[in-house]
Amino acid sequence: MGAALAPVWRKPVTIRKKFTICGWTRPGLPVRMEFSPAPAGTGIVLNSELRADIRHARVKNHTTVLIRNRCRVSLVEHLLAACAGMGITDLQLTIDRDELPFNDGSSLLFARQLKNAGITGRTEPFYLATPVAVAGTRSLIIALPAPHLKISCLIDYPQTGPQFFSTVITPERFLREIAPARTFGPADPALKPLLDRLPFRVKMVDGWLFPAEPRFRAEPCRHKILDLLGDLALFGRPLRAELFAYNPGHRLNLKLVRQLRKEAV
Repeated sequence: MGAALAPVWRKPVTIRKKFTICGWTRPGLPVRMEFSPAPAGTGIVLNSELRADIRHARVKNHTTVLIRNRCRVSLVEHLLAACAGMGITDLQLTIDRDELPFNDGSSLLFARQLKNAGITGRTEPFYLATPVAVAGTRSLIIALPAPHLKISCLIDYPQTGPQFFSTVITPERFLREIAPARTFGPADPALKPLLDRLPFRVKMVDGWLFPAEPRFRAEPCRHKILDLLGDLALFGRPLRAELFAYNPGHRLNLKLVRQLRKEAV
């Protein structure tokens, strides 16, 4: 799956102070997370041994899972999207479950808490030099060289119809345009304990669950950008490229990251 990226000179982009988030997993179990600053080169590390790296990433039950030896943590993409969107590269996390908090199905709580903890440092991003493309069944992602990270996404599912959204990723735009976008997907009876705790109503559309009242236009499409951004965090360095995505999903996202890793070594 590719070697680790060669280290580059940088200061850590991390938080200034510790904080804690408590919430619930999708099966309805309480979960507690502690966030701590980390030195340069640490990366984003869960429970001291599980680094957020493409080499440890899998997809299961429509979510990204990190696995190394006996350590396993699922639903990492919303947290990683918050880290990528806010520019954080180094963070130490402690979690008392094998799944991260669902919160409201978005990255908003993570992103706000990271911002409130204070963000410090700078790093050298990876500038894509040549185009990269990956494809799946009725899905596609193309990455082109660019001086910034821009993601344009088109989805067209029977449950959503065509939706399009495009943005340049900066901390300010991420907080405003992407972080609040909540998840959607196939209904599952195992989610009932979680659904009972959500602070908003959900609706069923052809077997898929959606928030009953959208927060803004094209919320499902924006959440796909959120998921893609979270999976891109597994690359290991901030990416500078222009991405065009059609019906992206976690498997295709990880395929892209693996291809990008090959380009970087």
